[in-house]
Amino acid sequence: MASPRLESMCCINTTEHGHKHHMGAYNVTCIVSASLSILGAIYLLLPRKVPDNPRRRTTLGYERQIKIINWLTLADLLACIGILVRSSSWLAMYKQFQGIPSHRTGHRSYRIFCAVAGAWIQYFYITTYFWTLSFAIDIFLLMRNRASMMWLYHVLSWLVSPVMCLDGLLTLYFPSLTSCEHRLINLLPHYLSTLLPIIMVMIVNPILYIYSARRVSPLLTQMSGKYTDQERLIAKQVKEKFAMIHIVFILCWLPNVVNAFIILCRFMKSGGTDANDLNDGFITLDIAMGILNPLQAFLNAWIYRGWARCSEIKLFSGRGRNWTGTINERRPSVRAIPVPGTNRRKGSMPIGRDDDELSEHSPLLH
Repeated sequence: MASPRLESMCCINTTEHGHKHHMGAYNVTCIVSASLSILGAIYLLLPRKVPDNPRRRTTLGYERQIKIINWLTLADLLACIGILVRSSSWLAMYKQFQGIPSHRTGHRSYRIFCAVAGAWIQYFYITTYFWTLSFAIDIFLLMRNRASMMWLYHVLSWLVSPVMCLDGLLTLYFPSLTSCEHRLINLLPHYLSTLLPIIMVMIVNPILYIYSARRVSPLLTQMSGKYTDQERLIAKQVKEKFAMIHIVFILCWLPNVVNAFIILCRFMKSGGTDANDLNDGFITLDIAMGILNPLQAFLNAWIYRGWARCSEIKLFSGRGRNWTGTINERRPSVRAIPVPGTNRRKGSMPIGRDDDELSEHSPLLH
């Protein structure tokens, strides 16, 4: 869905290439996946009941993690809205013109819409890559009792992302929005603008999570003075959450990396004569991207919050029900355990707020 090859489809005539049936199925899968993810994103963004105890609101970076997750979810939501609009428009065009309008039909405005919609989707998905990276960086800092760098996360996500997106799209569409250049010098920046952030997250995040996971058990032992089954449960939950977050990202975006690698290899081998030709392998990858890319927000809702926690949402919470009673009863309760730095000696350097405790309310333990 954020694959550069799909943006380049705005520049070809699918009727001439015999892609009509493939693109119809592709857009239907995009609409279904995007709709599920919009629901998942709304679920993540809905307001939750505030803990009665103010100390519980600042546990294991609770507030800083929630902020990052909310920004990630917002970017996912906007990307899915773009997918929904673009795929619905494409299906309407197929029905009217039996394929994407070609240059001969004179539908210049549709080509521009296709390019703008592709830019919208690619921008917000690049933003999600950087927010995913930011979450891992923040966990790494948190496990070392260091303050969050929210300003850096916003710079990466909202300023670096548009630069990369525009650089990739301008090289593809320059000098006209209604036609694409298919030389390697035009296509390579377009592909790299999307692939580099994905590959960076795939490589950097597990390294950060591994180093962070190594700090969990010693940290719990140091602060509680013991390492019992309860501390083992906490450590296990945190490590499992690290693994699941990264598995979901790889599941959603690995097809894009494989697709781009094959396309670029074919392009360089053939001189670009068949870079846009489809075979069964490419059709399978396109359908996989149409399902998995938009599904990121839906899977994130399951990973970061869990579907069994609807009672925490204000709209679904019973009147007068205690917030602490909404914790998943299948999981043993976990008491708050301070992270080094919360009990500071006189003269030590403070690190922001007391946002450094571990409890069952942390997104890492959901």
